[in-house]
Amino acid sequence: MRRMLLGLAAASLAVLAGCTVCHVKQTSLVPAAVLPPPPGERTLADFYLGDDTLSFLKQPQLAPNEDAGLWIPRTQIDGAITLRPIPRLGLRFLWLFAPAEGAQEAAPTTLANPGGATGGPGMGLTVRAGPLFGPWSIDFAADLLIVSIPSRISATCGTISDPAEVSYMALQRDMIPLYSLSAVMSWRVSRWGRLLFTAAGRNHPTNIADFHSYVPDSSVNAGPFNLILGIGAEFTLGHGFSVVPQVQVPVLAEPVRYGPIFGIGLRLSFGRDHLAPRPRPPAYPPGYYPPGYAPPPGYAPPPGYAPPPA
Repeated sequence: MRRMLLGLAAASLAVLAGCTVCHVKQTSLVPAAVLPPPPGERTLADFYLGDDTLSFLKQPQLAPNEDAGLWIPRTQIDGAITLRPIPRLGLRFLWLFAPAEGAQEAAPTTLANPGGATGGPGMGLTVRAGPLFGPWSIDFAADLLIVSIPSRISATCGTISDPAEVSYMALQRDMIPLYSLSAVMSWRVSRWGRLLFTAAGRNHPTNIADFHSYVPDSSVNAGPFNLILGIGAEFTLGHGFSVVPQVQVPVLAEPVRYGPIFGIGLRLSFGRDHLAPRPRPPAYPPGYYPPGYAPPPGYAPPPGYAPPPA
């Protein structure tokens, strides 16, 4: 409220001084608060591609005292490629894409869906700890994406010296960071599957639906942090393929409440298992050699050694 009053005061002074001031209304398509699952457990690398579908059990609702014009996508595609330079450390390359088709508005607005799509690339780091006790393990992840957010603006500009108002209608884009921290507990039920329990924090981009500015530009910011809880599973199909269904719910209405979000993805893992036990060579008594083995030149058995009977 204080920032709004200061903005109105500045706009009033600018008008009195003869500067151009615009009354801007805007609406933006922002990504839904959902995260890709953790990488595969052990392999050298894996590729994940998933579809997250937002179920609108009721109309998305803005938080109290929130002045934002937001559209939430109905479908969101997540991709991740994970490489493991060492067994428990993963470097992953992320990708997000959410089309405007089917998006829902978070509050009644006079502006239409911005159209286009939101999304962008990113990178992340994962650390795996476990098995902690029994079949339980935990993955920690830190991700950063840079997403392009489309906005539709309607602006009316004018001054006291020139009372004729000029109206603008335009589509603009803003590059906004998405940053998240997550912890995923996994329970290995059998060699064919595991259960996943997610707790994560991620910012939720937002905007200001109605404001005054010197130029008719959109105003989108990174927004507040939101808490995400989820449950899922991974079913191994064989030959490196697995299916990963999951359900995630943004718990805090910061800045808007919606959900739950149902997702299903396909993972392809390749490379050897970093953590699989390796067979150890058999321990032979000193001086004994398997059949067909010849000792190196100059080798002499220990004093007093006699080969075992044939």
